[in-house]
Amino acid sequence: MASEWTDGGDDVQVADAVRAALVSHGVPQAKHIRFQVLDHVVYLHGTFDSSLASAEEMEIIRAVPGVKEAVDMTSPPPNA
Repeated sequence: MASEWTDGGDDVQVADAVRAALVSHGVPQAKHIRFQVLDHVVYLHGTFDSSLASAEEMEIIRAVPGVKEAVDMTSPPPNA
């Protein structure tokens, strides 16, 4: 599953909720994707296989209670 960094107790809860939402939606493990939660803002980092995968994951993250904003900082795969 995607890894996460957090800052603060509430952010830990948000990170746990994001991770649980991704798992419950069947998001496949992504070796090159991780997220960071700072002040209830989720920053998604890494490389997705497609822009569709990135958009789907961002939609799931934005729907998680406690997430104020989700920022997509991912890159397209090499050769894209």
